[in-house]
Amino acid sequence: MLNTSRPRIGFLTSTDPLDRRSWSGVHFSIFHAVERNLGSVTALGPVPMVWPLRIGDNLNRRVIVPLTGKRYQYSWSVPMAWLYARRFAHLLRQQPFD
Repeated sequence: MLNTSRPRIGFLTSTDPLDRRSWSGVHFSIFHAVERNLGSVTALGPVPMVWPLRIGDNLNRRVIVPLTGKRYQYSWSVPMAWLYARRFAHLLRQQPFD
């Protein structure tokens, strides 16, 4: 027997997928394309990460730039990925998605 119910989809993004100006509208466009083609989509963002970004800014300003003359892209680092993974795992445990 075929299951004709629509899948429950969670859209993971650190930014607000309903904001047209976030990431030049990429997340907004993808969110609405998935919603239009597959059905109901639940946005699991934005996820505020204020304190890790402040720590990264301080490290860049006080340590990394004076020593190397370059800025470290901490927002794309493995520790930030771990923090996002913990937060999204918590959000995914709260609701069942397919």
